[in-house]
Amino acid sequence: MKSKIVIILSSMILLAMLLGCAAPPSDGNQGIMTNDIPYVVIDEAELDSDILDMIEEIKKEKGYAVIKEEEGFYYVFIGSGEKPTGGYGISIKSAEDIEGRTVIIIEETSPGKDEMVTEALTYPYVVIKINKDLFINVSYNAVTAKSFILFGSYLFHLFL
Repeated sequence: MKSKIVIILSSMILLAMLLGCAAPPSDGNQGIMTNDIPYVVIDEAELDSDILDMIEEIKKEKGYAVIKEEEGFYYVFIGSGEKPTGGYGISIKSAEDIEGRTVIIIEETSPGKDEMVTEALTYPYVVIKINKDLFINVSYNAVTAKSFILFGSYLFHLFL
């Protein structure tokens, strides 16, 4: 009986010591390496007719595609898909390398409730030029939509 009490007390003391030495709770961001990735938004007027024809084929879909490779850079189409009226938009908020993953954060905008808009189907998109060596494991994060993780394939990806 005395040995059981000693074992129980020893176990409680050991448990108290282990709990007292626990690491403080982490906010999940400690030690994460991030670097901004330079990119350039390409104006539609700067795109050649072959690229514009390709965009015409894919602009109805929501997602991204590498549409051209040139001298160490990719031209990347990022589209919001078909929208019922004017007043919708898409813009790049940032491009970052986070622990070896390229994260592109976009913002999709929509017209205000009382805003006058064009009554026609629209297809908001943006084309960026980005260093192909930095465009490795891609993560797409829409500020106003769901987040999607895409790994390394440069085919057209749809965001559902």
